Amino acid sequence: MTNATQDGSRARPAAAFVVALASCAVALASGSSCSGEGGVTTYTAIHPSTVGGGAPVVATCVDAGTVAFVGDGCFGGGSNASTTYVPSGCSVQMKWSTGACTGTLTGPANAFDGGCQANSAPSTVLACNGNTFPGRLTCTNPGLPSCNISFCTLSSCPP
Repeated sequence: MTNATQDGSRARPAAAFVVALASCAVALASGSSCSGEGGVTTYTAIHPSTVGGGAPVVATCVDAGTVAFVGDGCFGGGSNASTTYVPSGCSVQMKWSTGACTGTLTGPANAFDGGCQANSAPSTVLACNGNTFPGRLTCTNPGLPSCNISFCTLSSCPP
């Protein structure tokens, strides 16, 4: 064992395992599970929504990476605002100066389904969804025109 420790051949895989274990601990604490096959962390979440006779819906998503910017076309935040991104398995929360979104990611492209609202009162929760995350969400409120909110990894982030 002394040779393995001195040349570092066993230390690198162990360090990667510790990082994966830590990210899985967050997922498991939120009622999810995760795996890291192929270098991509995937999560499996049990959603509270039901199908048919009340069976819970089980869905997978992939780690969305770093989401640092928002293009807010719903609440007046404009382009390239910084956002706080809090992932927890397949559930995500984003907050920025003029709004906040909470939702669930599903599938290999992380389709988003959730709601967003302005930080100012009174604030109505808009139903928002998108085909990919990070990406553009379309938000709707009955009787009003739809609007878009984009979440991006780079600072070029229009609504």
